[in-house]
Amino acid sequence: CFLYDLEYITEPFGWNAPQQRFLNVHIQGTFPHHESSILAMAHSASGSRELVVTSSMDGLIATWDGNGKGALLNRVVLARHYAAALDIANRGRTLLVAGNGRDDSRPAVIMYDSCWSENGAVEPDNARVITAVKSVRMGGPLHFCCAVSGDENQICLYDGARYALLNRFLNHTDVITTLFAPADREYLLLSGSRDTTVACYDLRASAPISQSNYHFGTVSCLGMYGDYIVSGGLDRRLVVSDLRMSNQQLAVRDMESAILSLSVLPNGTGAVGTMTGLHIASLATGNVFKVDTQNTPRYNCVSRNAQ
Repeated sequence: CFLYDLEYITEPFGWNAPQQRFLNVHIQGTFPHHESSILAMAHSASGSRELVVTSSMDGLIATWDGNGKGALLNRVVLARHYAAALDIANRGRTLLVAGNGRDDSRPAVIMYDSCWSENGAVEPDNARVITAVKSVRMGGPLHFCCAVSGDENQICLYDGARYALLNRFLNHTDVITTLFAPADREYLLLSGSRDTTVACYDLRASAPISQSNYHFGTVSCLGMYGDYIVSGGLDRRLVVSDLRMSNQQLAVRDMESAILSLSVLPNGTGAVGTMTGLHIASLATGNVFKVDTQNTPRYNCVSRNAQ
């Protein structure tokens, strides 16, 4: 894992306000907690401590302090699964792990409590692999969605407190690759797929409220700022669309290589990880700056905090 410090200078992005000037980026820390490739990362600034949780192909889940020191707080080794996706819910008190089975073990979403002790699991029916998991705001203590590929490509909505399946969405025709739920909105979920579409859901309804096709390849990552949806794909496209106008496309930026991950702040600035490096982007102006990443070309997952 790499932690970068962003020091504000002047205006390659065309920003005027001092708090929105661009960025001289340098590595603040490197934390080698994993011996194999990192598959997923979850970041939480809620509660009393900023946390980062990462997972790798060898089954290791590492929790470390996100304050820049990179202290390893906890380690969990999954005996029968590896974690393909992670999310932190309940203001840092619950960790959701999308575990895919080794050997003949069934895929499951495993829940851990604030002490990172296992606290139950759900096993979606007919699942070969779980590709994403995301907690959603629905007025209860814990609700989450997971993307499942098997006999069908589906999104399953669960009440985590009761381990109960509430709904299934079957609108995608190929593997669902990413889910996103904004922390400041209830009942809203976004999904992206290998079928090249981005879907938007009101989780109280039985079908998506919109499904748009602005990509030519797999949609690999999603984000939001305000009413704007940001999607990145393996087709190199970074697309901004408007939620209020049936996801009408507003802007497209072609990156230099396939986009693997992105993280967007409420002011429309974000980090974009690609096959060839890390970029900082102003989604409002369309300007993109490539970070000198010291010969680390590929960023599987990125997250930006608000500091």
